[in-house]
Amino acid sequence: MEELTQHVKDLIKCLGGVAVGLATTKTLEGGPPSSDLTYVLPEAKSAIVFAVPLDQGFIEPFLKKEDHHSHASNNVRTNTLASGIAFEVANFLTQIGHLSVPQAANFVYRADAQHGPYSEKPPIAHRYLAVRSGVGSFGFSGNVITKQHGASIILGSVVTRADLIPTDPLLSEENYCDGCRLCQAVCASGYMSQDEKITITLGGVDFSHCKKRYHLRCDYI
Repeated sequence: MEELTQHVKDLIKCLGGVAVGLATTKTLEGGPPSSDLTYVLPEAKSAIVFAVPLDQGFIEPFLKKEDHHSHASNNVRTNTLASGIAFEVANFLTQIGHLSVPQAANFVYRADAQHGPYSEKPPIAHRYLAVRSGVGSFGFSGNVITKQHGASIILGSVVTRADLIPTDPLLSEENYCDGCRLCQAVCASGYMSQDEKITITLGGVDFSHCKKRYHLRCDYI
């Protein structure tokens, strides 16, 4: 278990991931539906989650409306890289006898949700895996943030039958979000609630962030 767990971590970092965490059905126990690994693999035991950084140099010109293309292109390519890493890792594990299912970085949703894909409920929510396994922490907005890259990351994950060793969540004092709510102040859609928060319990550990309104509100804006 130790050797395989370390090999998976090394492989992801070699392929371009900057942080890797591991969760299990036990460490995700009691979480929301999109933390249920068996939804995509009935015999699932573990999940691997990782972050791939966006190029932050393109973000300020994008927000200033000086250069739309560079950040948009980098965002697409980073999502593609994250999905590709998941594909590579899943293939590796499956080849050595551990059936695994790669999860797309974005834009894949459950057809059996209340409003089908329009509910934007992912098969597996990378962010739940990420906060439970120590890849990052929830900011006030509910986005996963890391010390090195902030929220400028794309997450990817793999669900597997391999019995891997889980990693611990970050300590609360390691989360640099101080609740300043600047994210809320610049959100043109009013997507984030001003006074309501939600708490998610994953494997006996609580994680909180602001309550969000309907996802399509953000998409349209």
